[in-house]
Amino acid sequence: MNNLAWEIVLIAVLLVFNGIFSAGEIAIVSSRKSKVRELVRQQKDRRAESLLEMKENPERFLSAVQIGITLFGTLASALGGVLSVEYIEPWIRRVPILQRYADTIALTFVVAILTYLFLVIGELVPKYIGMNYKERIALRIVPLFEITSRVFSIILNLLTFSTMFVVKGLKLKKGEEHVGEGEIKILLEEGRRKGVFDRTEEELIHGVFEFADRSVKEIMVPKPNIYAINIEDSRDKVLEYIIDNEFSRYPVYKDYPDNVIGIVYHKDITRQIWLKEAFNLAALLKKPYFVPDTMEVSLLLKEMQKSRSHMAIVVDEYGATVGLVTLEDIMEEIFGEIMDETDKDDSVERLKDGSVIIDGSYSIRDLNNKLHLDLEESPDYETLGGFILTQLQGIARGGEIIYSGRYRFTVVGIEGRRISKVKLERAREGLKNI
Repeated sequence: MNNLAWEIVLIAVLLVFNGIFSAGEIAIVSSRKSKVRELVRQQKDRRAESLLEMKENPERFLSAVQIGITLFGTLASALGGVLSVEYIEPWIRRVPILQRYADTIALTFVVAILTYLFLVIGELVPKYIGMNYKERIALRIVPLFEITSRVFSIILNLLTFSTMFVVKGLKLKKGEEHVGEGEIKILLEEGRRKGVFDRTEEELIHGVFEFADRSVKEIMVPKPNIYAINIEDSRDKVLEYIIDNEFSRYPVYKDYPDNVIGIVYHKDITRQIWLKEAFNLAALLKKPYFVPDTMEVSLLLKEMQKSRSHMAIVVDEYGATVGLVTLEDIMEEIFGEIMDETDKDDSVERLKDGSVIIDGSYSIRDLNNKLHLDLEESPDYETLGGFILTQLQGIARGGEIIYSGRYRFTVVGIEGRRISKVKLERAREGLKNI
């Protein structure tokens, strides 16, 4: 093999090593710490332990990579210079008009070829591979980087010291790896598209995030919708009331609805009547559990678990009753609407023309999720009725129409001063039905 062949082989070897170092660098940097920790815990692999150490303290490993890549590039450039002088320049000098510029043309040609090869084969392709097979490549490349670190330990110590000296001089703090809620949601959507998990699993995890962000005020049953019993009511009236409404628990008040004095179970009332005992509603009362409307739902769940309560009475800052919340309401924030055999879901009714009739007490957030709308959420209101009143800036009397983005809302039902039913439809012809 002549000198030309040897020089080409050496450049090819340097190119390959440059690619290995580039792939290893991007693989280690982009590999997930959680996945690496799992490998350490499950497989007890020494390479995984070394990889985790490199991710925890990347300064030394990055210096080793830079030394390698710089060394390969420098040696390849030197060999390229030899090639240009010994082999390419003589060929160019055979052209009389180019003799004067032969050395420059030869060197430019070699530099262009080497730059292209090192960019494509030594950088871009290896990094693409490293990104797609990060943990696998990272584990295989770790021993090579460890050897490089030992061979160039003195230079590495100097580079690491110099790097940290400059970083400290710039007063830069070491950033912490942090995955935010938004990033996790993006990963969830990407995972669903790729078939890693289905839409139900994605919606469940989205529900957990929304659950953590919400306050009791956002999920409670508002006071106008509470079914409560007066402590002074007769046995027959109470029995008729609980049969008509079919709830398992009822708040009990004295004198006026805000004055909740206890919680009574449907089963306890029917048992007392079935046993033909003297009707005594007060004897059946459980101590009411009061919570502020500003409490976080996640905290309320913990408190209800501790107190073994299934229902809480919600009060505002003045101590007035504003609603109630049950354990089922909390669970529905994560799992979605839970319908039992007695529930009738008439809060959203689809009409044949593509429009929808919606209960005015329906939560804006739940409505956005259920119908895939983009209505604006605001601390000024929680429900669809509140949203419309905010737009009207007045009391609705029925028949009012408002427009919001792509949607038209018509007030079609009023109960007292409360908006009970709203018709929702597309604002413009030609738009897809809701």
